[in-house]
Amino acid sequence: FIGKNYIRRTLSNGKKIFFNLTNQPIFSYESFESDDSMFKIQTVNEYSFKACTLDIETFLDNNIHKILCICFYDGQTSHKFYINDYKSQDYMVDCLIDTLLNPKYHRHSIYIHNGSSFDLVFLLKVLSKRTLHGVTIDPTYKDGKFLNVKIGFKVDKKQYNINLKDSMLLLENSLAKLAKQFNLDDKGLFPYSFPKLNNLDYIGSVPDYKYFDSKKISLDQYNDYKKSFNNKLWSLKDEVLNYCELDCILLHQILIEFSK
Repeated sequence: FIGKNYIRRTLSNGKKIFFNLTNQPIFSYESFESDDSMFKIQTVNEYSFKACTLDIETFLDNNIHKILCICFYDGQTSHKFYINDYKSQDYMVDCLIDTLLNPKYHRHSIYIHNGSSFDLVFLLKVLSKRTLHGVTIDPTYKDGKFLNVKIGFKVDKKQYNINLKDSMLLLENSLAKLAKQFNLDDKGLFPYSFPKLNNLDYIGSVPDYKYFDSKKISLDQYNDYKKSFNNKLWSLKDEVLNYCELDCILLHQILIEFSK
């Protein structure tokens, strides 16, 4: 049945579902067992987006990927972690997990771009140790990739949960291309192959162009980037944390636009 401001659908069990047709960004719906006279249109005044973003940057040490830094963004605040600030990689991930397992993120989805193929491996290794202390891990996967990892935890005897998801399974493209598709500012620049175990405290001139990905960054772009450091030193820690944070903020903006 199509009313003036809603569509009513009666299910086989007699339950009636109403879909709001007002010009709001998303529709709302309510289910009622009683007749139409009990129904009152409810509008959506504010878009609710319960999602955060997370990104991990790594470097190669003897052909083994090790975590360089992590950034977690909740839509308002960024939480950043750099390897040299912690006694070990696992301890840094443990500190990140302490940040994630917070009641204020209850029922939030935490999106990681390409997480099921890469980042989640680092997280689940440390998260699995938390199962000895009441944390539960409930993964859903298909074709060898995690669709969702539901993490349950308790605080003051109350049960909470968060969900880790791979945004690339939702939006199959690089962040740079997605930014263009959604008319958002592009991600920053970073020399992926520059960080090594012996230079993680590096502060000096901008690394040579050879350390950047020439398939993604032109020489002109590199020169413009280098000019921005004419009067200041380039810090590996500062730049990778800034780059990682920008990735998280950009992914969050992309997800908001896509959800709308």
